[in-house]
Amino acid sequence: RRRDWSSDVCSSDLNIMINGEKIEVVKDFILLGSTINTHGSSSQEIKRRIALGKSAAKDLFKVLKSKDVTLKTKVSLIQATVFSIASYACKSWTMNKEDRRRIDSFKLCWRRILNIPWTAKRTNKSVLEEVGPECSLEARMARLCLTYFGHIVRRDESLEKDIMLGKIQGLWKRGRPSMRWIDKIGRAHV
Repeated sequence: RRRDWSSDVCSSDLNIMINGEKIEVVKDFILLGSTINTHGSSSQEIKRRIALGKSAAKDLFKVLKSKDVTLKTKVSLIQATVFSIASYACKSWTMNKEDRRRIDSFKLCWRRILNIPWTAKRTNKSVLEEVGPECSLEARMARLCLTYFGHIVRRDESLEKDIMLGKIQGLWKRGRPSMRWIDKIGRAHV
């Protein structure tokens, strides 16, 4: 069973005092480069990470458009900079269909590198095959999630393991259950 804590955390009458100072209750904040919010949703963080990745790609635009740089070097550069920025902290994301669509559209920056105009009738699959199948952003994210999952599951006894495996007691909230992180892991290796 799972409990919805967001209504409890967001309460405006919550008074937390540390050393005589009242701590402000906020709906979201950035901690170690990741956005934490009261909803437990990753959509805001995914949008932010994609925007940061696009910004990094824009900064590399002159290098990526250069004909002096080989395709292999461009791919390595995109993977090392843009994809690393975009996939930072993706291990803990819970993605819905809309988030997957955003990530799918973001990975099409390969068209820009290959100088393929948007009017060209080329499938996304053919573009990805030209770049190389090992360059998939989704595969990278799935590998990171599974690595993190293995790390957590191998621990003997920890609160993090209990939370991920759904062993925390509480009440279910009404309505359709939210997407859980463990559900995403089940889909990652299918």
